[in-house]
Amino acid sequence: MRSTFARTFVASLAFLAVSGVAAQAADLPTRKGPPPAPALPAAYDWTGFYVGAEAGGAWSQSRAFYPIAGPTGYLPYDPSGIFGGVYAGYNYEFASNIVVGVESDINYGDIRHGTYYHVSAGGSLPTDTGDGQLGWFGSARLRAGYAFDRFLPFVTGGVAFADYKSNLNAQTNPLFNASDDHTRAGWTVGGGLDYALTNNLTLRAEYRYADYGNVTDVAANLPITVHTVDLKTNDVRVGVAYKF
Repeated sequence: MRSTFARTFVASLAFLAVSGVAAQAADLPTRKGPPPAPALPAAYDWTGFYVGAEAGGAWSQSRAFYPIAGPTGYLPYDPSGIFGGVYAGYNYEFASNIVVGVESDINYGDIRHGTYYHVSAGGSLPTDTGDGQLGWFGSARLRAGYAFDRFLPFVTGGVAFADYKSNLNAQTNPLFNASDDHTRAGWTVGGGLDYALTNNLTLRAEYRYADYGNVTDVAANLPITVHTVDLKTNDVRVGVAYKF
């Protein structure tokens, strides 16, 4: 009996001693470092090819100078309207966050306006009417911008092309009746903002100006009917693109 009591007493003392040592060990400072900080998301990379669709509105300045009532008489065509199209390009982002690229676009729209003949000295010839119509137009450009992660403000510039039709119905002198259709070349500049909605989907808002110069034509092969038509356009557009 005494032996059983002794063994129980010794076992209890041993348990208490082990528990005390374990408690003291738990209170000792640990050599483990602080937990690692959560990794920051990687900055968006604008490098890559992309293709997109766009839509917008355009307004223009276009004067058709016809010498019906003097050498400086004109029709203010000034077509305006809406358009839609596609664009594609390639960007490369440097370590400095500067982004450069190349891009081309092609658009088609209902951009037109009808008017009547204006006499430069004053007055008009309401029976002499005409209109200008901008059909398809596009460009090939360079781009440059600075990336603020998923935001990319940019400027752009290059060559521009357009199909422009104009006509005059001159009831006061039918010899001046003319219908002209030319594919024009000029230049364009603009700027805008791209935003990466996801790693593959980007949104865009952009303004563009283009100058297509002027074209000289003649009606009925008569020297007295020689006339010039100029064309300058402004447009705003929005787009969405897929980046590969």
